[in-house]
Amino acid sequence: MPQWEGKAKHLSEICRARMGTTGLFIEDKATGITLLQQGANEGWNVHPIDSDLTSLPKESRAINISGYVASGKVRISKYAFDKIVEYKQSKKNHLLTQVLQFIIGEENQDDDLFDCFNYGVALGLGNGEGF
Repeated sequence: MPQWEGKAKHLSEICRARMGTTGLFIEDKATGITLLQQGANEGWNVHPIDSDLTSLPKESRAINISGYVASGKVRISKYAFDKIVEYKQSKKNHLLTQVLQFIIGEENQDDDLFDCFNYGVALGLGNGEGF
């Protein structure tokens, strides 16, 4: 986790984030619970994502942020836009693929980065709970 805190700080500087980084936000379920507990014990700057937000279906979370995206309030850094990685024998920009090709109601699609994008927009532009 400390390496991710450093990466978040570095990216906030590149993007000239007004508030810098406020830490790492982690889903309060499954492995995230363990990471949050470990982070608290180690003094890491980690925060749980409000369960009201994480418990929503993916479609509802996407609708929750759609206004921010449609109005142009969301931008993707050059670093994220240009990043190409091979994963599961597929070499591409997985963030853009998951965000732009998300299909409502489709089961078994790769969507971890889609979730990260949604949570990031909701927490960055929404109220304290991500709405």
